[in-house]
Amino acid sequence: MAYITTDKDIKSLIKFKDIRQINTGNINNMRSGGLIMCIVNYGSAEIENYYAENLINYSNSGAAFILSENASLIVRNLEINKIKGNSIDGLLLNTYNSNTVKFSAYNFTLSNLYQRSDRTTAALLWLEEKTNVYIEDLIYITTFCNVEINGLEVNNFFSKTPVEFIQMNVGGDMELTSIKFNKLKIFNINSQGTLIRILHGKLLLTNSTIKNIHKCNLDNSCKNFKDNDNSLIQTNILRTGLGCKITIENTIFDNIYGENGFRSLPDTTITLTNNTFSNSYFKSGLIHIDNEYIDEVISGSFLIYNNNFDNIKSDYGSVINIKNLFKNSNTRINVNDSIFKNNVASKFGGVIYSSSLYTNYSVSFNNCIFINNYAKIGQIAFSLNKDSEPKFSNIDELREKKGLISTNPTKLILSNNITNSISLLSSDLFPSGVLCNIYDDYNNIISFNTDFSNIEFNEFMFFGIESNDTYNVELKGQTQSYCWGDSCEFPSVKIIGNPGKYKIRLKINTFGKFFQFKDNYVDIPVEVKTCNDPYINQYKESNKIKSCYKPKCDFGCNTGSCVNINNKNNPMIKGGSVDFLIIILVGLIFNILYSFLLTVQRTTTRCYLIYLLNNIVYMF
Repeated sequence: MAYITTDKDIKSLIKFKDIRQINTGNINNMRSGGLIMCIVNYGSAEIENYYAENLINYSNSGAAFILSENASLIVRNLEINKIKGNSIDGLLLNTYNSNTVKFSAYNFTLSNLYQRSDRTTAALLWLEEKTNVYIEDLIYITTFCNVEINGLEVNNFFSKTPVEFIQMNVGGDMELTSIKFNKLKIFNINSQGTLIRILHGKLLLTNSTIKNIHKCNLDNSCKNFKDNDNSLIQTNILRTGLGCKITIENTIFDNIYGENGFRSLPDTTITLTNNTFSNSYFKSGLIHIDNEYIDEVISGSFLIYNNNFDNIKSDYGSVINIKNLFKNSNTRINVNDSIFKNNVASKFGGVIYSSSLYTNYSVSFNNCIFINNYAKIGQIAFSLNKDSEPKFSNIDELREKKGLISTNPTKLILSNNITNSISLLSSDLFPSGVLCNIYDDYNNIISFNTDFSNIEFNEFMFFGIESNDTYNVELKGQTQSYCWGDSCEFPSVKIIGNPGKYKIRLKINTFGKFFQFKDNYVDIPVEVKTCNDPYINQYKESNKIKSCYKPKCDFGCNTGSCVNINNKNNPMIKGGSVDFLIIILVGLIFNILYSFLLTVQRTTTRCYLIYLLNNIVYMF
């Protein structure tokens, strides 16, 4: 609409009031934005009661305002409906070559924003160094900036690429670098990407509402191009750099979906006071901690006071998900006077999940209330063991109700009351129905999924059967199996052994969805008895250990008796008796006569003899 420039010595102010601007831009090969106004040098302007609709630049920047050098702009009562651009700068404001750029806005409403660039972009503002912004009744920033936004409402934003809706990328003095939001309203952000990214500095967010963010993750309909920075997509509320200070107060976060909510680096402090987080899904938890990778240690200090966490869903740890912690980690999560209600983890840890041995040094819950939280294991908390679980001020009360606090499996115990050793003969089957159960540190039995349609191969816990003396004992049959339901059953393997006392061990080999634990085996004493009559003791199923068995016929003998399958000295079995030799000799004589008659002239009598001798030979 306007291009304004003045020299340093000319002090003038241009005012615009009661203006409607509709259908601006949409021209092929437009080189830049400033679809409402571009102010450069020392230009200064005021806008009041301004309505704009359909501001479009498909070729380049779609910024409504462009300010550079020492430009100044004050806006009151501004409403923009539908603005589209195709660049990396902000759709509302873009600054460049800044010296003392000033931008102030009061009573601000934006709707239907579309950023079509294939590159990572700024959503709302792109501000360079030495820029001062005040917006009353988001952002790309680079060195010594103070931004204050009061009463901004954004509804329905879409970007073609994953985008950081508000980004603050500055250095320098922490006190000189801050961004403040009050009464911020952000609704219906349909593109993936972090809402707020602060790489350095301070953030204050108060009295705000953020709702319906990344709902495309519900049905996997997000259509953003892929980005090399996975954390840009994975983090959905706040992502920080090193040493940031974040304060969020009296703010509602509702209907937010994605990988995780907060992702911060070491020496960052995030203070959450009187906020509500509700009706959201974070696959890896609202607060995600992972110290595993040196190049990006996800850490920080979280000070949480009087917050409500209601109906947050996740796979592991709906509110807090701790994957890995260093022993000397500076991660701290202190939760005070907060309410956790109706939170669900589809697998472990309804409220908090931890797979670290050092969580007890870093996480505490003080005077918190837990109502109707759920997970398959650990309705409130899941930890590796008792010693590593978070500190709860009411831990005794929570432990009274079975299943609220659970741990990784810690031991394997026989469920059968076997006090003496199992006695058997060599080549006998191990008794069926011998079971053992897996328990956590609270003596809760660990159960396994029994629905084949809803279980993955890597969730199976496989075990093997072995002997403590492989020289004197061999196991034949299925020595590998898996736990099922709430137990692990010894398979009925055949035990071939020399007389003596041994131990048969069931040992977990793979731990499925759990972590490895020390007491992962159980032994059963077995005694192989001496083989006495009427049993036969000889090599049958092993080349080095004899089996002990009774003769057995697969088909019952009507008039005879079963004999040893390996009775080599019986002359009837060896075919060495005199009667048997006579029968063979007579058969050979008839065969010779038959062969001779085949060589002489045939007569009727000789033909009969040939036929008779031929059939007699087959009888023998």
